Amino acid sequence: MRHPCTGHSLETIIAGIIRDDLIATIGPLAHKSKRTLERKLERKLERKLERKLERKLERKLERKLERKLERKLERKHMSLPQTDYFDANLPGASQTVRIASLCDAKVFVCRWVIRERDPALKALLRDMEKAKNFTMTESVIQQLTRTLASRGLLVTTSR
Repeated sequence: MRHPCTGHSLETIIAGIIRDDLIATIGPLAHKSKRTLERKLERKLERKLERKLERKLERKLERKLERKLERKLERKHMSLPQTDYFDANLPGASQTVRIASLCDAKVFVCRWVIRERDPALKALLRDMEKAKNFTMTESVIQQLTRTLASRGLLVTTSR
Protein backbone atom coordinates (compact mmCIF):
# COMPACT_ATOMS: atom_id res chain seq x y z
CA MET A 1 0.00 0.00 0.00
CA ARG A 2 1.31 3.47 -0.86
CA HIS A 3 0.69 6.90 0.60
CA PRO A 4 -1.58 8.86 -1.76
CA CYS A 5 0.42 12.16 -1.61
CA THR A 6 4.07 11.03 -1.33
CA GLY A 7 3.90 7.64 -2.93
CA HIS A 8 6.00 6.02 -0.19
CA SER A 9 5.30 2.50 0.91
CA LEU A 10 3.81 1.77 4.31
CA GLU A 11 7.10 0.20 5.50
CA THR A 12 9.06 3.36 4.58
CA ILE A 13 6.60 5.58 6.42
CA ILE A 14 6.71 3.36 9.55
CA ALA A 15 10.54 3.25 9.45
CA GLY A 16 10.63 7.06 9.27
CA ILE A 17 8.27 7.37 12.23
CA ILE A 18 10.36 4.89 14.25
CA ARG A 19 13.58 6.77 13.34
CA ASP A 20 12.04 10.09 14.38
CA ASP A 21 10.87 8.56 17.67
CA LEU A 22 14.35 7.13 18.32
CA ILE A 23 15.97 10.50 17.64
CA ALA A 24 13.51 12.16 19.99
CA THR A 25 14.09 9.68 22.84
CA ILE A 26 17.72 8.56 22.43
CA GLY A 27 19.25 11.58 20.76
CA PRO A 28 20.46 12.78 17.40
CA LEU A 29 22.95 9.89 17.00
CA ALA A 30 20.22 7.20 17.11
CA HIS A 31 20.14 6.86 13.33
CA LYS A 32 23.94 6.37 13.04
CA SER A 33 25.45 2.95 12.83
CA LYS A 34 26.74 1.03 15.80
CA ARG A 35 30.30 1.26 14.46
CA THR A 36 30.20 5.10 14.37
CA LEU A 37 29.04 5.19 18.00
CA GLU A 38 31.81 2.78 19.03
CA ARG A 39 34.43 4.96 17.30
CA LYS A 40 33.07 8.04 19.02
CA LEU A 41 33.20 6.30 22.41
CA GLU A 42 36.75 5.08 21.71
CA ARG A 43 37.88 8.63 20.85
CA LYS A 44 36.20 9.95 23.97
CA LEU A 45 37.97 7.33 26.11
CA GLU A 46 41.29 8.07 24.39
CA ARG A 47 40.92 11.79 25.13
CA LYS A 48 40.02 11.03 28.73
CA LEU A 49 43.06 8.75 29.12
CA GLU A 50 45.31 11.36 27.47
CA ARG A 51 44.12 14.04 29.90
CA LYS A 52 44.65 11.66 32.83
CA LEU A 53 48.15 10.83 31.59
CA GLU A 54 48.93 14.53 31.09
CA ARG A 55 47.83 15.32 34.67
CA LYS A 56 49.91 12.41 35.97
CA LEU A 57 52.96 13.62 34.04
CA GLU A 58 52.40 17.20 35.26
CA ARG A 59 52.26 16.01 38.89
CA LYS A 60 55.40 13.92 38.38
CA LEU A 61 57.21 16.88 36.83
CA GLU A 62 56.06 19.16 39.66
CA ARG A 63 57.38 16.72 42.28
CA LYS A 64 60.67 16.42 40.40
CA LEU A 65 61.04 20.21 40.22
CA GLU A 66 60.15 20.53 43.93
CA ARG A 67 62.85 18.00 44.88
CA LYS A 68 65.35 19.78 42.64
CA LEU A 69 64.50 23.13 44.24
CA GLU A 70 64.76 21.63 47.74
CA ARG A 71 68.23 20.24 46.95
CA LYS A 72 69.25 23.62 45.56
CA LEU A 73 68.00 25.39 48.68
CA GLU A 74 69.77 22.87 50.92
CA ARG A 75 73.04 23.63 49.13
CA LYS A 76 72.48 27.34 49.64
CA HIS A 77 71.61 26.87 53.31
CA MET A 78 74.97 25.22 54.10
CA SER A 79 74.17 23.91 57.57
CA LEU A 80 76.93 23.53 60.07
CA PRO A 81 77.50 20.12 61.67
CA GLN A 82 74.95 19.55 64.45
CA THR A 83 77.53 20.10 67.20
CA ASP A 84 78.74 23.37 65.65
CA TYR A 85 75.90 25.66 66.60
CA PHE A 86 76.29 28.51 69.03
CA ASP A 87 74.13 31.03 70.79
CA ALA A 88 74.61 34.77 70.68
CA ASN A 89 73.02 37.88 72.11
CA LEU A 90 71.85 40.53 69.71
CA PRO A 91 72.49 43.98 71.19
CA GLY A 92 69.24 45.43 72.49
CA ALA A 93 67.36 42.10 72.24
CA SER A 94 66.17 40.20 75.30
CA GLN A 95 66.50 36.65 73.92
CA THR A 96 69.53 34.74 72.71
CA VAL A 97 69.71 33.62 69.09
CA ARG A 98 70.87 30.15 68.04
CA ILE A 99 73.08 30.24 64.94
CA ALA A 100 73.24 26.85 63.23
CA SER A 101 73.79 27.73 59.58
CA LEU A 102 75.26 30.35 57.30
CA CYS A 103 71.76 31.62 56.62
CA ASP A 104 71.13 32.11 60.36
CA ALA A 105 74.45 33.91 60.66
CA LYS A 106 73.65 36.22 57.74
CA VAL A 107 70.30 37.19 59.24
CA PHE A 108 71.91 37.77 62.66
CA VAL A 109 74.72 39.93 61.27
CA CYS A 110 72.31 41.86 59.04
CA ARG A 111 70.18 42.76 62.07
CA TRP A 112 73.33 43.57 64.04
CA VAL A 113 74.52 45.91 61.25
CA ILE A 114 71.14 47.66 61.25
CA ARG A 115 71.39 48.23 65.01
CA GLU A 116 75.05 49.33 65.21
CA ARG A 117 76.09 50.45 61.69
CA ASP A 118 79.67 49.33 62.34
CA PRO A 119 81.93 49.19 59.20
CA ALA A 120 83.62 46.02 60.48
CA LEU A 121 80.24 44.29 60.75
CA LYS A 122 79.31 45.45 57.25
CA ALA A 123 82.55 43.90 55.95
CA LEU A 124 81.70 40.67 57.79
CA LEU A 125 78.25 40.62 56.19
CA ARG A 126 79.78 41.13 52.71
CA ASP A 127 82.17 38.23 53.38
CA MET A 128 79.23 36.06 54.40
CA GLU A 129 77.40 36.84 51.19
CA LYS A 130 80.50 35.87 49.20
CA ALA A 131 80.87 32.49 50.95
CA LYS A 132 80.24 29.82 48.32
CA ASN A 133 81.92 26.71 49.72
CA PHE A 134 82.39 25.03 53.07
CA THR A 135 85.87 26.41 53.80
CA MET A 136 84.76 29.99 53.17
CA THR A 137 81.65 29.38 55.27
CA GLU A 138 83.67 27.94 58.12
CA SER A 139 86.10 30.86 58.00
CA VAL A 140 83.31 33.45 58.09
CA ILE A 141 81.54 31.65 60.98
CA GLN A 142 84.82 31.59 62.96
CA GLN A 143 85.26 35.30 62.25
CA LEU A 144 81.72 35.90 63.54
CA THR A 145 82.36 33.93 66.74
CA ARG A 146 85.60 35.86 67.36
CA THR A 147 83.75 39.17 66.83
CA LEU A 148 80.93 38.10 69.15
CA ALA A 149 83.39 36.93 71.82
CA SER A 150 85.41 40.17 71.65
CA ARG A 151 82.23 42.19 72.23
CA GLY A 152 80.91 39.91 74.98
CA LEU A 153 77.88 38.76 72.97
CA LEU A 154 78.78 35.07 72.58
CA VAL A 155 76.81 32.90 74.99
CA THR A 156 78.98 30.17 76.50
CA THR A 157 77.03 27.24 77.93
CA SER A 158 78.23 23.80 78.89
CA ARG A 159 76.76 21.18 76.55
